[in-house]
Amino acid sequence: MEQIPVIVLILLASSFTKIFTTLTILKVGLGLPQIGSAIVTVLLSLALAWVVMEPTFSHLPKGNNSWQEHFSVVRPFLDRYSDPDIKSTIRSWSELRDLSHDESEESLDSTQGHLGDSLLKGDLSADSKEAGSLKKEKAAAESECFEGEVDNSSSPALVLAVFLLSELQDAFLLGLTVLIPLLAVDIVVLNLLMILGVTQVSVNLVTLPLKLFLFVVLDGWGLIGHRLLREYL
Repeated sequence: MEQIPVIVLILLASSFTKIFTTLTILKVGLGLPQIGSAIVTVLLSLALAWVVMEPTFSHLPKGNNSWQEHFSVVRPFLDRYSDPDIKSTIRSWSELRDLSHDESEESLDSTQGHLGDSLLKGDLSADSKEAGSLKKEKAAAESECFEGEVDNSSSPALVLAVFLLSELQDAFLLGLTVLIPLLAVDIVVLNLLMILGVTQVSVNLVTLPLKLFLFVVLDGWGLIGHRLLREYL
């Protein structure tokens, strides 16, 4: 069971998300069919992600280690490529969530206290009062221990969320730079077909060879590979 979280962690805490999203946008822009090309996109994304993450993964502990130990190795990589603005936003949301949670607990405790006073009318025995006092002291001690050990602003879940949002933002920006020229080709070809009065031919049937030709002539794979790997290597 420990291997399942580790595999998921390696996929999430790597450049796979950004590379796969960018290549998927490229596939849609080129108009490639979904069947077949999706498998190639996944395999190519895994290969490029492995090139990026190989120096980091080489330091992963060997053996049946917990996912926390693996996360401590990839944590510097996640922090390095996380957007500061997104990190600030997620941290503010986390603090607001914790504050709302604390206020709801305080309100619940206050309501329970008033209800108990109303029902019992102060007729609690000394043993019950002592038990209640010990319970509150234990809860307060556990709360202080929890707050001292866990920092929500740097918890694994929030660190992964910030990193993934940062990677998706970069992937969308890079995909947009690829998608706009391909969209321009579609618009030009569509207008030419309308001018010529050719309406029985699919636009994608005409634009796909043209876009593939331009992509190969302009060394599209080299440009995209350079853009995807340049920020990491």
